[in-house]
Amino acid sequence: MKQLIINADDFGISHAVNKAILDCFVFGSIDSATLMVNMPCVEEAVGMSVNFQLPVGLHFNITLGRPISDACKVKSLINENGKFYSRREFIKRYFLNRISTQEIGVEFFAQIEKFMSYGLHLDHIDSHQHIHVLPNIFDRLASYCVKNSVPLRVLKQGRVRSSGINKYIRMAIIQKLNSRNEKKWSNQLSSNDYLTSVFDFIPKNGEVSFDLYKSCIESLKQGVSELMVHPISNARDEEKNLTRISSISQIEYDVLISTQFKQLLKQEEIKRYGFSML
Repeated sequence: MKQLIINADDFGISHAVNKAILDCFVFGSIDSATLMVNMPCVEEAVGMSVNFQLPVGLHFNITLGRPISDACKVKSLINENGKFYSRREFIKRYFLNRISTQEIGVEFFAQIEKFMSYGLHLDHIDSHQHIHVLPNIFDRLASYCVKNSVPLRVLKQGRVRSSGINKYIRMAIIQKLNSRNEKKWSNQLSSNDYLTSVFDFIPKNGEVSFDLYKSCIESLKQGVSELMVHPISNARDEEKNLTRISSISQIEYDVLISTQFKQLLKQEEIKRYGFSML
């Protein structure tokens, strides 16, 4: 049977994102969300989770904002302004051995501790901008997840429609790293079988439509797939530039709260699932 977890990333990043995620959960189009504990609207997100019983995991983040740890403990992860490097700069420094994996561990446990301080159940773990696909980072997160029986997102794509050579190369690298991670941690981790998102199907013209979501759903394989979503509702100008995906997140929100989307899931006979069921 095709089983599907619909998870919203970036919970806590802004009010507009929080509202969109809650709306989608109440509507019944998402199953869980992952919380960014170093973002300005995290406490609002926590309140929503508690009040509406929305399952939440940790969206481990070391590429946006400031660390939870003391800056002196994570010097290799931050720039001269005390903020995390962008993903592009982080990866560059990572492969030049300028990133301390020990400091990554310090920040990871600081974010776990912050998450737990809210009294929340840790539904699962993933990461902002897929940074945990990198081997040393994946190993640290996987080790924690195995010891504590927490599911961890894996990045195995079921199907990707390439929209350019750069994206093809990027996805090939991610799949190579994911294969390494799966081989090392096979039969130890609880995780999804596949990961999909509308971003895997965006054409060269960049247009986003309901048909892209239809492609995601129709291409699901047997097993447990995670549909990763990033909805936003009525974003202010400063919120639109938080991540590169914000420009299409309003469209994603509109799709997720549509009866057309619900009918699609019913038509395809998709069984809704949750990380806690793994």
